[in-house]
Amino acid sequence: MIEGNGIYERIVKNNADGIILIRERIIVFANQAAAEIYGSEDPNEMVGSSILDYIAESEHGRIEELERIPIDSEEFKTPFQIEGFYRNREPAVYEITASGVSYEDDEATFLTIRDITKRVNQENRITALHDSTARLGGARSQEAMIEIVLNSLKGILEMDYASVAFVEDDYLVFKRHLGESTVSRLPMTGGGLTVKAINQAATQVINDLREDPNYINSRPEGTRPSLSEMDVPIIVEGRAIAVINIEEQEKDAFTEENVQMVEILANHFASSLDRMMHDRMMRGLREAQLMELVG
Repeated sequence: MIEGNGIYERIVKNNADGIILIRERIIVFANQAAAEIYGSEDPNEMVGSSILDYIAESEHGRIEELERIPIDSEEFKTPFQIEGFYRNREPAVYEITASGVSYEDDEATFLTIRDITKRVNQENRITALHDSTARLGGARSQEAMIEIVLNSLKGILEMDYASVAFVEDDYLVFKRHLGESTVSRLPMTGGGLTVKAINQAATQVINDLREDPNYINSRPEGTRPSLSEMDVPIIVEGRAIAVINIEEQEKDAFTEENVQMVEILANHFASSLDRMMHDRMMRGLREAQLMELVG
């Protein structure tokens, strides 16, 4: 099918989608796009290997089930997702379309492969963010809200150095940290990107901290310094009352999607704090009215 048909061969080899031919689980052909999806420069590296080498072990049973289904059945008329690996063994998610073909006078399975890992990860992050914002809506204390925010940063965005700080009198006081920090509070009249985010009521994203004089290093001695920082203010009734601080040890660590997701989290954090403060105020008013009645 591939060899001996020059036009078809060029189309398949130059296709933007990954294309693999397998016979009895062994790859007999892979185009350049398939190799690049896998993380290799040479498609011949894949030829002769088992398709199971690229599929997560948890999916092997599913592969066996699919092999028992006729290739021309309804099951294979729409693409399906399967979990696998890149060459460096990082997890991947592939979208696959399968059909039967003739190859070198024998039957083979023609697979069209697309790497949808980024899309699936983004969908998972959005779902997890939605769950986190729902939990924020049900939180009844500042401490519970902070825990939800930090767990979200660690679980959804895989951040491992972050903190939440609140304005108290003339200081920005750090309530909780992910990772070790040497800073517990900063004067609101001093330096620091967290202070700047509060004073300007605007998100700060610095891609190379070595070039920013406002940066205050809070990493413990002996650890690698941060090179990127994001600070997102928590704004309630037009006033920045707190800030989410995130730092990474690589330059240009934060994508536009990262910033948007943290800002969404910050907005829900602000709404929950606003609700909590309003509830406390109303309880105080009711208690004062009750005291007047009984006094």
